[in-house]
Amino acid sequence: MTPLLKALKNRYSLIERKIELETKMPQPDPLRIMELKRIKMQMRDQITWMERSP
Repeated sequence: MTPLLKALKNRYSLIERKIELETKMPQPDPLRIMELKRIKMQMRDQITWMERSP
């Protein structure tokens, strides 16, 4: 696993945690959750692409 891929996976986990914390807030911010999910999806695509590359 390359250092870049490892860093992306770590950041992906951090984004997942931020989404989880935001949804547990008394008044979650739907725009923030939507933005975090968008970032998470982009990162997932990039991780998948990197894992499939030789």
